[in-house]
Amino acid sequence: MTDADSSDEPRAPSAYQIEQAVSAWQQLKATLLADEDLADDENPIGRALMAANITDPHILLERLIDATIWLERRADEAADLESEMYQRKQRYSKRVERFRFQILDLLRVLELKSRRARLAQALLTSAPPSTVITDEEAIPDKYFKTTRTLNRQELLHDLKAGEDITGASLSTGGTTLQIRKLR
Repeated sequence: MTDADSSDEPRAPSAYQIEQAVSAWQQLKATLLADEDLADDENPIGRALMAANITDPHILLERLIDATIWLERRADEAADLESEMYQRKQRYSKRVERFRFQILDLLRVLELKSRRARLAQALLTSAPPSTVITDEEAIPDKYFKTTRTLNRQELLHDLKAGEDITGASLSTGGTTLQIRKLR
């Protein structure tokens, strides 16, 4: 392969490449039209990709690359939001725990078994018996669960070292796609 062959500069597509690009476009368009969440989640992507019938394979490829980066950014934003919401949930849970403790304490101090408020009623009830572990090592094995977990990293290491392992083999690798952000 020469340097000219690996260039990123687009060459005029052949009729076959145009046909394949149009086919890929039609498949993508069908996927986008069938995606019920697209209108709510990613309307800009839908509009950008559905704006026109794309017959130039290079333009389709460029739009897909840019859409992929946009989606990755949205996924990162969603992960950040998920983290923020998890932290918020933790704060609320701690507050609930403190408030419940205060309610329990006030009911005991006021010598009340229950108290009705506008949204709920607090009741003192008997708790069911629970298990108290005093020495886990002394508990018989029948009360423990055993799970079998595949160590893929060790398996890969041994396969690469040439070991013949029944039920597993190395793949041929293949080609992967790497997208590098420009902005």
